[in-house]
Formats: sequence, C-alpha cells, structure tokens
Amino acid sequence: RSASLLTADVCIAGAGPGGCAAALQLARHGVSTVLVDKAVFPRDKTCGDALSGKVMLTLERLDPALAVELRKMTGLEPSWGVTFTAPSGRSLRVPFSRETGMGEAPGAILPRLDFDHFMLQAVKRDGHTHVLEGATAKEFRRTPSGWSIALGGAENTAIDARLVLDASGANSHFARQIAGLPMEPRHHCAGVRAYYSGVTGLDMQGFIELIFLKDLLPGYLWIFPLPNGRANVGLGLRTDMVKKRRVDLKKLLNQLITEHPQLRERFANAKA
Repeated sequence: RSASLLTADVCIAGAGPGGCAAALQLARHGVSTVLVDKAVFPRDKTCGDALSGKVMLTLERLDPALAVELRKMTGLEPSWGVTFTAPSGRSLRVPFSRETGMGEAPGAILPRLDFDHFMLQAVKRDGHTHVLEGATAKEFRRTPSGWSIALGGAENTAIDARLVLDASGANSHFARQIAGLPMEPRHHCAGVRAYYSGVTGLDMQGFIELIFLKDLLPGYLWIFPLPNGRANVGLGLRTDMVKKRRVDLKKLLNQLITEHPQLRERFANAKA
C-alpha cells in the first residue's frame, strides 16, 4: 500500500479535549488542520471526570451551542462545588457559585469516555479539520517549510505541516524525543479510577469530594458523584512517591475504601 501525503498549516497530535478545542478554534480562523490520534474513539481515559466551572466557561467561549448541547447529555451530573476533607477528617465545603442550586450549575461531572467522544464528534461535524483516528505520529522531521510527520497504524500517511501542536498528554513522544523535555516525576501524578454504585453520602448538589489522607500525601482520594447513584472513585499520588514507596495503587484504593475509618461505612454495600 503506497503512502498518501496530506498538507496543512497545522498538525495536531492528540484528539483529547485540548486537541479538539484547538482544532475547533483554528477552524474558526480558517487555518487548515489535520488532527491525529492513535486511538479510535470512543476511548476511555483514567480521570476523575470533573468538568470545573472554568472548563465549562472555556467551552462556552469556544462555542456557546456546544456548551448547551453538553449540558443536555444524559450521563452528566451537574456540580455546584467541591468538598475538601483534611487528614483530620474535618471538611470544608466550597461552592462554585454564590447562588448554589439556582439556575444552571457552573460545573459538571461526565465520564471521559463520553466527553472526549463528544468533543471529537463536534470537530467532525464542523467539517473543517481532517481527522485521522487509529494513526500514530511515529516520526517528526524538520523541513524548510515546517514539519514532515510520518504516521503508523491504520493510516499509511505522511503529513506536511507548517506547525505541530502537541496535545498528546503526559506520555508525549514529541515532548520527550523532539522537544527534549524530560518527564519530571515530582510534577506528575499516577492515578487509578473505578466506577462504583451504592456509595453512601454522595452530595445531593453534585459537590465533588477531594479527601486528603495521611497514607496518600502528597496525593488524595476522590469521590465524584454521577447520575443514578453511581460515583467515580479514585486516587492519585505523585509519581516519584509511587516509585519510592513501591505502591500498588489499585491495591491501595481497595484497602482504603474497605478499611479506612472515614470510608469503610460509605463503601460497605458498594459494588465496583
């Protein structure tokens, strides 16, 4: 199979929310763009699933109609704030708005499987961006006019672009191999996440919970409510500490929710 060649002003590597938002904005300004992702969507991503008030505001600035459409999604839980719980067990409830419960909630919780797919569908619907799924950007080479990008995977394609916008996340090949940016474990977090039903004490106004436990510093456990009594439950710990302490995060999550005094009663009848 012979390779085909695409030309564009910008090649975006990574079709997550950052890559899709950039593609929509560039399309608005008439900039020709190719958007590449190694996955075929919908695809899952380990995440707490919370869309803060700032995220929703950014989406409204990008495209007000898109924000309205997102808020109507059946899997979305409106969120009015965040509850911080200290290692002592004391909690502080911080609302996103002075009018909690009135009008539209500033934040939301929506599984990344759905949110990322929603964003990519918006890019495809817009029709101004060439989208390549199941295609890995294998090689980036400088050219007199910009970049030549060789793709592997489902697409046997090369791309010539004036600019590369790397939105491929924490494990970016471009950041490490081309930009020469080292991964700094002190500034990265390793995380695990599961979905549960039957967790008690979920906030009626969709407040997300960030629970700081001595066993988890510098990190935290989270409980984010979802519709129909479901919850996104997970924990994150600084990557250098994970290595130093040789922590199995999956085992630690299970251990904390079954044994920790602050959590065990809430998870007594919960099912993953």
